[in-house]
Amino acid sequence: MALIACPECGRQGISDQAAACPACAYPLAPQAREPVGRGGRPQPVATVEQTGKRWKAMKVWAGLLFVGGLLVIFGNVRTPPSTAGIVFGVVVLLASFVLAVRAAIGAWWHHA
Repeated sequence: MALIACPECGRQGISDQAAACPACAYPLAPQAREPVGRGGRPQPVATVEQTGKRWKAMKVWAGLLFVGGLLVIFGNVRTPPSTAGIVFGVVVLLASFVLAVRAAIGAWWHHA
């Protein structure tokens, strides 16, 4: 490991393996790398998806249920209004709310 000077701010004593200057954040390495990889070689940093597909799918279903509930409610508002249709629409809206809250809590709880 050699110590170098930052070409931007001139700070001395920076490791040649540093990704950026600690003083001015000038990038020193062409690509961010982990200090130790497999076999002692540096490896590229990988981005990992933090929220699982299960929770994202639940949010999509909650949105679809919400739109469906609104369509059912507004489709049954007429003279005279269909009480059973409106009640069903409200139940669908409540189900979409519960599913959305469940998805948000699950994504937060299982966040890696």
